[in-house]
Amino acid sequence: MRSWQTAIRNEIANTIKSKDFVQIWSSYNDIVISTNSDYVTPALHNKFVLNQTRKLLDRFLLAQAAMQTLFAFLFELLFTPSISVRNRLDTILAASRHRHLICLHIRPGKNPTNPFDHAFTGRVNTIKAMLNFTNNYLSNKSSSLAFVTSDSGHVSDVLHHYPNSSMTIVGPILHIDRFDRRSSIICDGFIKVLADFYLLGECQTSLLSNSGFSSWENRRREKPNEELYIYNEKFKQMRKS
Repeated sequence: MRSWQTAIRNEIANTIKSKDFVQIWSSYNDIVISTNSDYVTPALHNKFVLNQTRKLLDRFLLAQAAMQTLFAFLFELLFTPSISVRNRLDTILAASRHRHLICLHIRPGKNPTNPFDHAFTGRVNTIKAMLNFTNNYLSNKSSSLAFVTSDSGHVSDVLHHYPNSSMTIVGPILHIDRFDRRSSIICDGFIKVLADFYLLGECQTSLLSNSGFSSWENRRREKPNEELYIYNEKFKQMRKS
């Protein structure tokens, strides 16, 4: 990152953390800040907006106001799935009713729509580890349904392995942070990504690769710390988180 970019980023962070940013930016009609999560927790604890924060978070203690603990609440408060997203969800949600939904999110790297995405060499055995784990798991839970998604072509490996008990959302693979704006698949790709995100939050059991996408969608689960397994690159197997 260039020095001027670092300076601007630091200035924005300091403003959101300790200044009256509502007043400072009041002359603007719209303000868009693109961030993963960096500014949310500081904003919630900014003394100039504490009254608004208390009104928003009346069900939570202010001391617990952090993005990690509030993400699911804020997500449901601010967003409603569109009809296009809902249509992708309904088939799988209907099929999983009265069944144990186990979800696999596979992130091996080298996303086909992002030329700058590098392959994670330590994850070459992710599919094998997930299938081994799921084989044992499904043998004890015969009514389970596996939902699988990935930023690579590995989805087909799972679908072929469990032809009668696995599903996915069909659509183009899209990297949500870096993508070709000239591509004709952008809209359909984003619909698939959003539908994947919603579904991964509905699982009773989650098998995940380490990624920001996995981390945030898991926080939408009713019990995010239960039945959660992460691929361990050192031991090349799924480990309980």
